[in-house]
Amino acid sequence: MKLLTCAIPGLLCVLAIGCLGSNPTETTEIEAPVATEAGKGEVKSAAAAIAVSVEICSWSEFQEWVGKQTGKVVVIDVWSTSCGECVKEFPHFVELHDRLGDKIVCASLNIDFYGVGSPEELKPGVLEFLSERNATSSNFVSSTADEEVLDALDVASIPAALVYDQSGVLKKTFKNDNEDYGAGGFNYEEHVNPLVEELLKPAG
Repeated sequence: MKLLTCAIPGLLCVLAIGCLGSNPTETTEIEAPVATEAGKGEVKSAAAAIAVSVEICSWSEFQEWVGKQTGKVVVIDVWSTSCGECVKEFPHFVELHDRLGDKIVCASLNIDFYGVGSPEELKPGVLEFLSERNATSSNFVSSTADEEVLDALDVASIPAALVYDQSGVLKKTFKNDNEDYGAGGFNYEEHVNPLVEELLKPAG
């Protein structure tokens, strides 16, 4: 195992049936706390609350899912609960989704699974993490072992973020392998968000 240094209206229905119509483990959902006018700490009724959900998919299934999101900019956050930098930066991924979720597709890909046991065992802990941060983006747990995913991404470690344009072309993989972003690594505010906003500008 490598050392880990460290989207979207209408998409919940896709998650509910699994990746691309396959039949993975049933989607787990928790209603996320939503502030009401009466007070930020209150929770809306079940009908009004936005559900946080997570689905288990293989790397190939995930790639096929990404390929079906053409027409919008797609942002993928690759993370692990054991990666301190991932955990630190994750709220900014959530903020990006909350701010531009009607214009872009955001998805988080958790790679806690390292080939021992089963990804289903990891799902409750991942869902708890996501729910605590009100991550209502599309969320996935990889059933492909972490090293295989890192090799497929051509990154040495996480955090990593991928940005695709509206045509489905991968525009950039943000990673900290070569310290291109300094000792602190890349972040959403300074590096990912500006690229996303540039891709959203009207052509011409």
